[in-house]
Amino acid sequence: LRSYTWKFEVNAFCVEGIFRLMAFLSLALVSGAVLETSPAINIRNRCVSRNSRISVTRNCEENISSTSAISANGRQYFTGSKHFFTKGKAPMSARFDLDVQRSLMFVESSAEFTEPDCAVPETIRPEFVADTANVARTSIVPGGVRKSSNDLYPFDGDVDWNRFDVIVVGVGAAGLYSALSLPSHLRIAVVTKEGVDSTCSSIWAQGGIAAVTDVDPLDSIELHEDDTIAAGDGLCDPDAVRFLVSKGRECIDSLLRLGTSFDKHGDDLALTLEAAHSRARILHVGDATGRELVRSLKEQVLARPNIRVIDHAVVLDVALDEQDSCRGAMLFHEGKLVFAPARAVIVAAGGGGQVYYPTSNPTAITGDSAAIGWRAGALLRDLEFVQFHPTTFRREGAPTTLVTEAVRGEGAHIVDEQGRRFMFDYHAAGELAPRSTVSRSIFLHLQTTGASCVYLDLRHLPRDKVKHRFPNLIEFCRTWGVDVHSQRIPVAPAAHYWMGGVFTDLNGQTTVRGLYAVGEAASTGVHGANRLASNSLLECLVFASQLWKLQLNPDHPPRPTRTSRDHPASAQRIDASIAHALHDLPQQRDVVQRLRHEVPRLMGEFAGICRDGSRMEAALQELQEWRTQLFSLPMSCLLASLLADPELSEVALPVSLEDIRTWSDTRNLLDVAQLILQSAVFRTESRGAHYRADYPHSDVNWEAHTLVHRDSIWRAKIGDGQVVRPANAPIIAS
Repeated sequence: LRSYTWKFEVNAFCVEGIFRLMAFLSLALVSGAVLETSPAINIRNRCVSRNSRISVTRNCEENISSTSAISANGRQYFTGSKHFFTKGKAPMSARFDLDVQRSLMFVESSAEFTEPDCAVPETIRPEFVADTANVARTSIVPGGVRKSSNDLYPFDGDVDWNRFDVIVVGVGAAGLYSALSLPSHLRIAVVTKEGVDSTCSSIWAQGGIAAVTDVDPLDSIELHEDDTIAAGDGLCDPDAVRFLVSKGRECIDSLLRLGTSFDKHGDDLALTLEAAHSRARILHVGDATGRELVRSLKEQVLARPNIRVIDHAVVLDVALDEQDSCRGAMLFHEGKLVFAPARAVIVAAGGGGQVYYPTSNPTAITGDSAAIGWRAGALLRDLEFVQFHPTTFRREGAPTTLVTEAVRGEGAHIVDEQGRRFMFDYHAAGELAPRSTVSRSIFLHLQTTGASCVYLDLRHLPRDKVKHRFPNLIEFCRTWGVDVHSQRIPVAPAAHYWMGGVFTDLNGQTTVRGLYAVGEAASTGVHGANRLASNSLLECLVFASQLWKLQLNPDHPPRPTRTSRDHPASAQRIDASIAHALHDLPQQRDVVQRLRHEVPRLMGEFAGICRDGSRMEAALQELQEWRTQLFSLPMSCLLASLLADPELSEVALPVSLEDIRTWSDTRNLLDVAQLILQSAVFRTESRGAHYRADYPHSDVNWEAHTLVHRDSIWRAKIGDGQVVRPANAPIIAS
């Protein structure tokens, strides 16, 4: 049992409430009763009253198991199960200050109004933990908005976009953990263009989380650091890598307290080995680690009364002020194009997997964060480095589903049609070679043999072990007619992870003030030219946890509603412009949908595992023609005009959410595809996940980052801090 110092302060404005509270405190002083924080938790409280501000702080060292109730301000306040529950409608303020002696993490739970809701425990730590086992689950109202019965953050009803301090874009592990890590007094909107229960890349993360724990006494932070840098092939930032791996144990402890159910061997956490790791250090939950992680994080987010989850809202751009600082987001929600002011925006919507076909990524992963950051003037880094997962399920009609690297870590073999383990022809480590090497080896072997796939062979592994570790894989393969115990699994490489992204420091801050990036969206420097397996979820957690240091921009006054709308003549002109832009919407829709499907196929063919300069130049020309087609559409011209309007507050658009989302996804894919190709053409060598047939070897002069800012591209040596565009930086097509 750990001790805490807990000071609870509540403003009481009503005489009746004060008398009721004094009566309770008197009883407490006599009987030794204290406010319950949690079963079997030692607390130290002192009870004092001062004017109209009540501070409950009575000394004690005992376990609490009862529930108490006090009244103030005409309302009844319940204490129980770690929470200070409230009911009633009057304004109140509450604060818990917790002096946490270790890196314990607290996240509050909330309930429906019928089971009193909790106030927000605010800690001095960046992480939070909650026990929601005995609290009713928070509901989702139509439209995906979380209901809240907390008076501090009355989130019922329509969205008031002027209420939020921070907007988080994305509901994967990075977005959810970012929201939980922010100070709990901030009002936070977590926005997703899909449903609140939509599939994200984190959910599809099967393997696990790499971290050094006490389970293996031979493992160490130094070994994990060395493995990460070796996989990064000369482009890792050593300080960032050290920061990442040194926080691993802390993050695992946090997840355990959040309720993540990692597999165990007896009383110890179960560990497995994956490619390019020198020790078994991958923690997992069967073969569905990402799904379990997102479940536990989402449960905590939905319990936070200061967080509102808003789905089916498409973020199109961030808004900038006169100093090019981020002042909010431009988004489409419920039939309106809206300016949502915020003192900070965190883009955590994943990478750009959908820019390629085939890909292991969900359909929502269209490079939104990188494209939004680039258009806002943020610096981007190492965009040419796209990792192709070597083993995705390949059968006609089946989805491109990742077969986790942990299968090979547990002893599965990669074989060809003849059953030969050909990987040793390409690398001494065979199936456990670095991921980019395995992907390229399979690609070259398929080109040589003319086959459409190779195979993962698990038949020699113990049946019970396979059933325990990979139940979802077994079920998926069975659905598509493959019995993993008696048949080989057909696999081939597919685009999987983007090492490049929006440049950030160790706190997630981009080069645009007020704009932050976390997760696959960010380029933190830890992955270099090739990501080490299972470091991605760790990166999400480590760098999201630093957002407690978030530097908020000053409050901006809300944009005035467009004054011209108050004048009938101006309103008619605006309506006429909208009507003109959308009069042939079905034809425009066909163009957008065609481009949405053609971009990934172009990139898969011309900028995939093996690249060539002349072919990439040809692809760039094709992309430029497609960009012209998209941006010359009347709908594109209308949206560009509205997004650039500094006075826009909101405007109704008679288009569907699906039309706006498809247009936005296509726009982002075109931007991201162009940036990847330009960076890949610029880097005239092969390194890590970037392989060029016309430059097949690495070059010491290219042991440097590729940096992109707006229409300029240049390289900077590792650690030289060169984030300012040099005067002689080449100009790339915009």
